[in-house]
Formats: sequence, structure tokens, C-alpha cells
Amino acid sequence: MTYLHPPVTSHEKFRVLVVEGDAHIARPILASLANAGMQCRYADDGEAALTSFREREPHLVVIDLTTPGLNGFALCRRIRRIRNVPIIMMTGADDILSQLHALNVGADNIAPKPIDCRILVAQVSAHLRRAYHYDSPQEPSVFY
Repeated sequence: MTYLHPPVTSHEKFRVLVVEGDAHIARPILASLANAGMQCRYADDGEAALTSFREREPHLVVIDLTTPGLNGFALCRRIRRIRNVPIIMMTGADDILSQLHALNVGADNIAPKPIDCRILVAQVSAHLRRAYHYDSPQEPSVFY
């Protein structure tokens, strides 16, 4: 069944899937999102990410453009066929064409590498706020 957004209850933490091939980059991202009150899942390649996406129904996905296996472009397209959740694409690519392509295949936002976790948490929170229309008492705490 395809639907706009996965369900969320008022007492549930937002589920975020982080797809990043480099565990050293993923660790601080996962820690920052968890500190902001989100439930995080990690996948180190595109196929594992797709499996986790189907099983866990995340509310938002953060994808590295150069993810092993299914790259970020292909993974984004596949996720868009299943469900319309916010997707943030991380990229170290400086070229505008890669960033435009990411947006054209379905990414909602681009996060440049190196990642500033404070900015990424703010971007994730902003996308969740718009997609799920939650009130400020449920807003994740952002630590600066």
C-alpha cells in the first residue's frame, strides 16, 4: 500500500533512516539526531537502506549521494516509488549538475559535505515539521 506519509502518533519519536557508506561520517549524524529526540536507523549501502525503509517506514531519509550499491540517485528514485517522505541528499560534489539531478530525482534538500550536524538536525526538524505539522511541544530539541 502506498500512502503519502507513514503514520505517527503523538507520543512516538520520529523515525529517521541515515544512509551513509562511511561509518565515521554516520556516527556523529546518528548521535546528533538521537540527541534531538529522533529514533535513528543506519544503513551502509543502498540495498540495506531499501530493506530498512520497507521494514521500518521512516518519517524522513538522509542519503549520501555516493552510497555503495544503489547510489543516492537510484535509492531516491526507488523510495519515491514507494512513499513520499522527506529526503535530504548529502553530497560532497561541488558541481551544480549533481545537485540539480538529486533534486530532480526526488530529493527535497541538499546537505553539503562536510556535514555540520547542527545544520542537518535543523534541516531534518524543518522537513518533519512541514510534513507532519507537529506543534512546538513535540518539536525535537536541537542542541547547539
